[in-house]
Amino acid sequence: MKNHIYKMLIIVFSAGILFSCEDFLEAVPNKGIATADTLEDLEAILNNVGVFNRTPGIQNVAADDYYLTDAGWISLGRNMTQRAYTRELEHVFEDEALPSVWTWPYEQVFYANVCLERLHEIIPVSEEQIQKKRQLTGWSKFVRAFSIYHLAQTFAEQYQQSEAGSLRGLPLPRVPDVNNYEEVATLEETYDFILSDLAEALVDLPATVKYKSQPNKTAAHALLARVYLGMGEFSLATKHSEEALKMHDQLLDFNVLQRTALFPIPLVNEEVIYHAVSLSLWGFERNQEVRIDSVLYQSYDENDLRRQFYFIQRPSGAINYRGSFSGDAELFTGLTVGELYLIRAECRARIGDAQGAMEDLNRLLLSRFATGEFKVLTIQNETDMLELVLRERRKELVFRGMRWADIKRGAALDVKLYREVNGEAFRFNSQDYAFPIPVEEFIHR
Repeated sequence: MKNHIYKMLIIVFSAGILFSCEDFLEAVPNKGIATADTLEDLEAILNNVGVFNRTPGIQNVAADDYYLTDAGWISLGRNMTQRAYTRELEHVFEDEALPSVWTWPYEQVFYANVCLERLHEIIPVSEEQIQKKRQLTGWSKFVRAFSIYHLAQTFAEQYQQSEAGSLRGLPLPRVPDVNNYEEVATLEETYDFILSDLAEALVDLPATVKYKSQPNKTAAHALLARVYLGMGEFSLATKHSEEALKMHDQLLDFNVLQRTALFPIPLVNEEVIYHAVSLSLWGFERNQEVRIDSVLYQSYDENDLRRQFYFIQRPSGAINYRGSFSGDAELFTGLTVGELYLIRAECRARIGDAQGAMEDLNRLLLSRFATGEFKVLTIQNETDMLELVLRERRKELVFRGMRWADIKRGAALDVKLYREVNGEAFRFNSQDYAFPIPVEEFIHR
């Protein structure tokens, strides 16, 4: 049977081209996507941060870094978001067949495929054009991998090497032909696709870029490190985190941040490797009824500046999140040096290198604590090092869209997937952390 998921995407893509083309290609206003055939045209497509530098936001809603008041749950105003909060995954998309958390990443894949097809047809006539074509080819493959990776975190099961060949993955469009139907790939094929794109992107991407919304070699290594960590390939995750840190290892010193600023962490600061934010879900990220879990808040030391800059305490005593690396209320989901240190620390802890893991944590935390107040960590018990790393990972990456993936892969500690709304308790007991593909009759191949 033809894959009807992709058939539905045809409708989405076709409609999307009709209603968004003018804004999407505003950098080349006299051309539509059908006639974008120069390197400059294709670069303008890829440079649209409003399209490419966004990730699904539903993982943050389903994770456990916060809770909602009853009034806050009502204010979500949308069954999809409300059900994601209570983790009713089976029914989460009942009232919305094609939610943005599914269609938006596939639109990114579609436009990346457009660029790759057009790039293949362009014959460069100068060394400058040769290098530009290489960069745009790597860029297209990176954003395609970035999109598929986030779709996999949302809609596919946890990767297990022994089972990946039999588990359901995702449709993997390789060409922009909307009449080309893609079967749903296995999970193994899905991850192979991501890794292949990133390996090829790594060859073509430049070492440096003008804007952090554009990927470079460091970003490709950083994303490979994140992907391999999620796959349980700790040696490869270590390798790519180290390669990325060789290229860029500058951490943001929280001591220089403005304490009185509403959003104290500046946009595209020196620690950011690749900029991205999550799609907004009915103002979830701006809702003051989204309250930080008190146990999480209390886990930060008094001298840990993340306690001040990640959170704001209201006169009512409610604690809200404000510490995004986006420089505003949008939730940052990109790649940072801090995450790389945590990836390498976790991998080192898992393979028995407690000393190396401790050094990585010390390097990160020194930049997070008030000057002169950080007490350097020493190894007390090697068996406790992994637990320490995972606790610091949660505190550093709060509201980054990573918590759901960490719960999913079993790397989250003390998880209590429990919600209460209007006196009704919701307990999530399933071991399947995959959201259903949002077209009921097309779940199976």
